[in-house]
Amino acid sequence: MGNAFLSNWGKPFSNDVIDIQRLFKRIENKPTANIDYMIKFYQLSAPHTRHATEDIKSLVAIYFKLQEDADKKKLSPKNLKKKSSFTLKDIPGDSTKNDESNAFYGKNVSATGTLTNYTRKEIGQIINNIGGKFQMNPGKSTDYLIVGNLNKPSAKQKKAEKLGIPILSENDFLSMIAGYDWL
Repeated sequence: MGNAFLSNWGKPFSNDVIDIQRLFKRIENKPTANIDYMIKFYQLSAPHTRHATEDIKSLVAIYFKLQEDADKKKLSPKNLKKKSSFTLKDIPGDSTKNDESNAFYGKNVSATGTLTNYTRKEIGQIINNIGGKFQMNPGKSTDYLIVGNLNKPSAKQKKAEKLGIPILSENDFLSMIAGYDWL
């Protein structure tokens, strides 16, 4: 796992996306991370009202509690990151979360490079939940390749370029899924 919070403790963020639900699950080792649960867990006075101006106050309070707990537990970004190997069977997708209006719906998507905001498995889960199809490797049927940080083009990126597959940066991907609730 990686994200702006983990890779930028004490530094400016390189993007504006912080997934506090995923952070909560990792830092507090809890199976669920809905906002109401996190508010109760941290004993916050701000309720989850489903009004953006009020809820943002709760989310900010949760974020600061996460930082405090990560520091208390002496957790570093490195030991919060989870390395994972997976197969496509591990990320079947949830058809109840399909989003036909999303650019990735019905599209074949692959990823390469060091991703800072989501693991490759999480990106695959997001794509499959949206209604797209995540591919382990790009091929002729691939519609997009998401590229994380690379010192030099990977074999996947070179293959995608050769096939004329559109290449998206990780930030482009984040913009395209902004507001999509994949959990």
